[in-house]
Amino acid sequence: MLSLDWQTIYLYGFIVAGSAVILYALFSDIWDAVGALHPLLSPVALLSFLAVLSGTGYILMLATSLSPAAVLVLSALAALLLVTAMVFLVLVPLSKAEQSNSIRMQDFIGTFGEVTITVPENGCGEVIVTRKTGIQNMPAQSTNGMAIAAGAKVFIHDVHDGVLFVAPVPQHLLQTMKPEGKNTWQH
Repeated sequence: MLSLDWQTIYLYGFIVAGSAVILYALFSDIWDAVGALHPLLSPVALLSFLAVLSGTGYILMLATSLSPAAVLVLSALAALLLVTAMVFLVLVPLSKAEQSNSIRMQDFIGTFGEVTITVPENGCGEVIVTRKTGIQNMPAQSTNGMAIAAGAKVFIHDVHDGVLFVAPVPQHLLQTMKPEGKNTWQH
C-alpha cells in the first residue's frame, strides 16, 4: 500500500492545483461560455483556493512542528482570506470594467453617424459614429440600396452581422439638427 505523508500530499496538491490554474487561464473562454457563476464559485477562485491551501500547507509542514490538523485549519483560513480578497479586489472589478467598456452593436440603432467612405449601391461603405466609449468606424450598407456620398449624415436603422444599415437624413431634418461635437449630430 502506498503511504504518503502530509507534506508530500500538500506538495502534490500544490503542483496539481497550480497547473490547473495555469490551464484555466489559457482556456477560460471555454468555461466562461458555459455560464456565469457566483465569483466565489468560479473555477479560478476554487482552483486558487486549492493552490493556496496546498502551498501554505506544504510550507507550514516544512517549517513548523504543528500537527497536520492545525496546518490544515491554518492553511484553509489563509486560503479563504487570500482568495476572497483576490475575488472582491481584483476579479469582480475586472469583470465589471470589461462589461462596461464593451460595445453592443444594438446600441447603435436609432443613432446618427456620418459617412466616411461612400456607401455604393448595394455595397458596403463606412460610417463613423461617436459614442461615450469613443469614435467607432463601422461598415455600413444603405437600407434602400441607394448610394450615399461621403460626408452625408445618416440615421442607423438596423445592425446585422456587424454591418450598420443606414439611411441618409433628409435635408429638411438636417436644418433642425445641431452639432453635438465632431462627427456627432443630435436631433
